[in-house]
Amino acid sequence: MTTTPPRRPARLPWAVLAGVVVGWLVVSWLVGVYMGVLRATPGLPDVRTVRADLVAPHLAGLIAVVVATALWGRWRDVWREPRDVHPLWWAVPVAVLVGAVVTTDVDALRTAPPGLVSALAVGCALAALDTELVLRGVCLVALRDRWPEPAAAVGTVLLSGAVEVLTGPGTPATRAVVGVATGVVLYVARRVGGGLAVPVLLHAAVDLALWSHAVGDAAGAQPGTRVQVLGLAVLAVAAVAGARLGGMLRPPAGLRRRRT
Repeated sequence: MTTTPPRRPARLPWAVLAGVVVGWLVVSWLVGVYMGVLRATPGLPDVRTVRADLVAPHLAGLIAVVVATALWGRWRDVWREPRDVHPLWWAVPVAVLVGAVVTTDVDALRTAPPGLVSALAVGCALAALDTELVLRGVCLVALRDRWPEPAAAVGTVLLSGAVEVLTGPGTPATRAVVGVATGVVLYVARRVGGGLAVPVLLHAAVDLALWSHAVGDAAGAQPGTRVQVLGLAVLAVAAVAGARLGGMLRPPAGLRRRRT
């Protein structure tokens, strides 16, 4: 009796992968334009601005990427992976979470207009979920199908930097540093956490911490402090320096990498 070999997962063509990323960005942008709010300040002065600039665009982006992932049929690979790196790598996501909590401007959030904090929390959660599904989800899985693990990781880091420059808070320099640094630490978070749950939590916490310095009466300030940006950069450099340790350069056990 012959046995049927296991079906190989569908590899996403380059054109389709590019279409998913570009389409996701365009959908989010169009919804933001439709909402009709153009910020006159770097920060978020009121609930209407939060809903228009964060909640609505990221909700639309999330719906788009969920549909794309479902059509691809790789939802399990996108959301979960074997957890086989050394437990000491938990130090990175723990440090990110502690840093986000410590540097959140609680006083600014406490004195923000009614409803702004809850709207901001929802917006940060949606931004984290849809961005992680695209970058540490769809893009990472697609790149792993073609490239060795280190190259796939670098690819998602560069994409993270580009997306943050286009859509993130703060000055262009802040967005570039935060985008690349979070690309590194959130990749580590996916590996050590065995999927997207930990990166989504950390992404939301970092976004909330950055935005907390530019809400309500402080909306004229740039989101993100030097301490926050430098802290993320230092953590990212440390993670890259230690990448050879604890299995971080190996693909997760059981996952196949196919090259062109």
